[in-house]
Amino acid sequence: MEISTNSLNNDELVCPNCGGENLHHGTVTVYERDREDSATGRIVSTEDYVVANTSMKGNPSARRNGLLIGFKCEHCDADPVLAITQHKGCTYFHWASYRKDEA
Repeated sequence: MEISTNSLNNDELVCPNCGGENLHHGTVTVYERDREDSATGRIVSTEDYVVANTSMKGNPSARRNGLLIGFKCEHCDADPVLAITQHKGCTYFHWASYRKDEA
């Protein structure tokens, strides 16, 4: 799901499910590559732990670096995930998922 003006309140992200302004970020997953199609390093950071490995699982970018930031909404039961990806020198961001049944 693209981030549209409905997902922003001035410069503030709002919940893509209900439009609520109170989002709290949680798990952050970083995928890093030296070059296109090379091996990936993945770092997952949560409130309780940090894990580093070479898994590609969940990378929102098929061939380059990627970043996933999980959120929790105070106003509904959505757990939106913001994805930041790279493709051909451009950087994009979108909601990768936002309902519990999509995760």
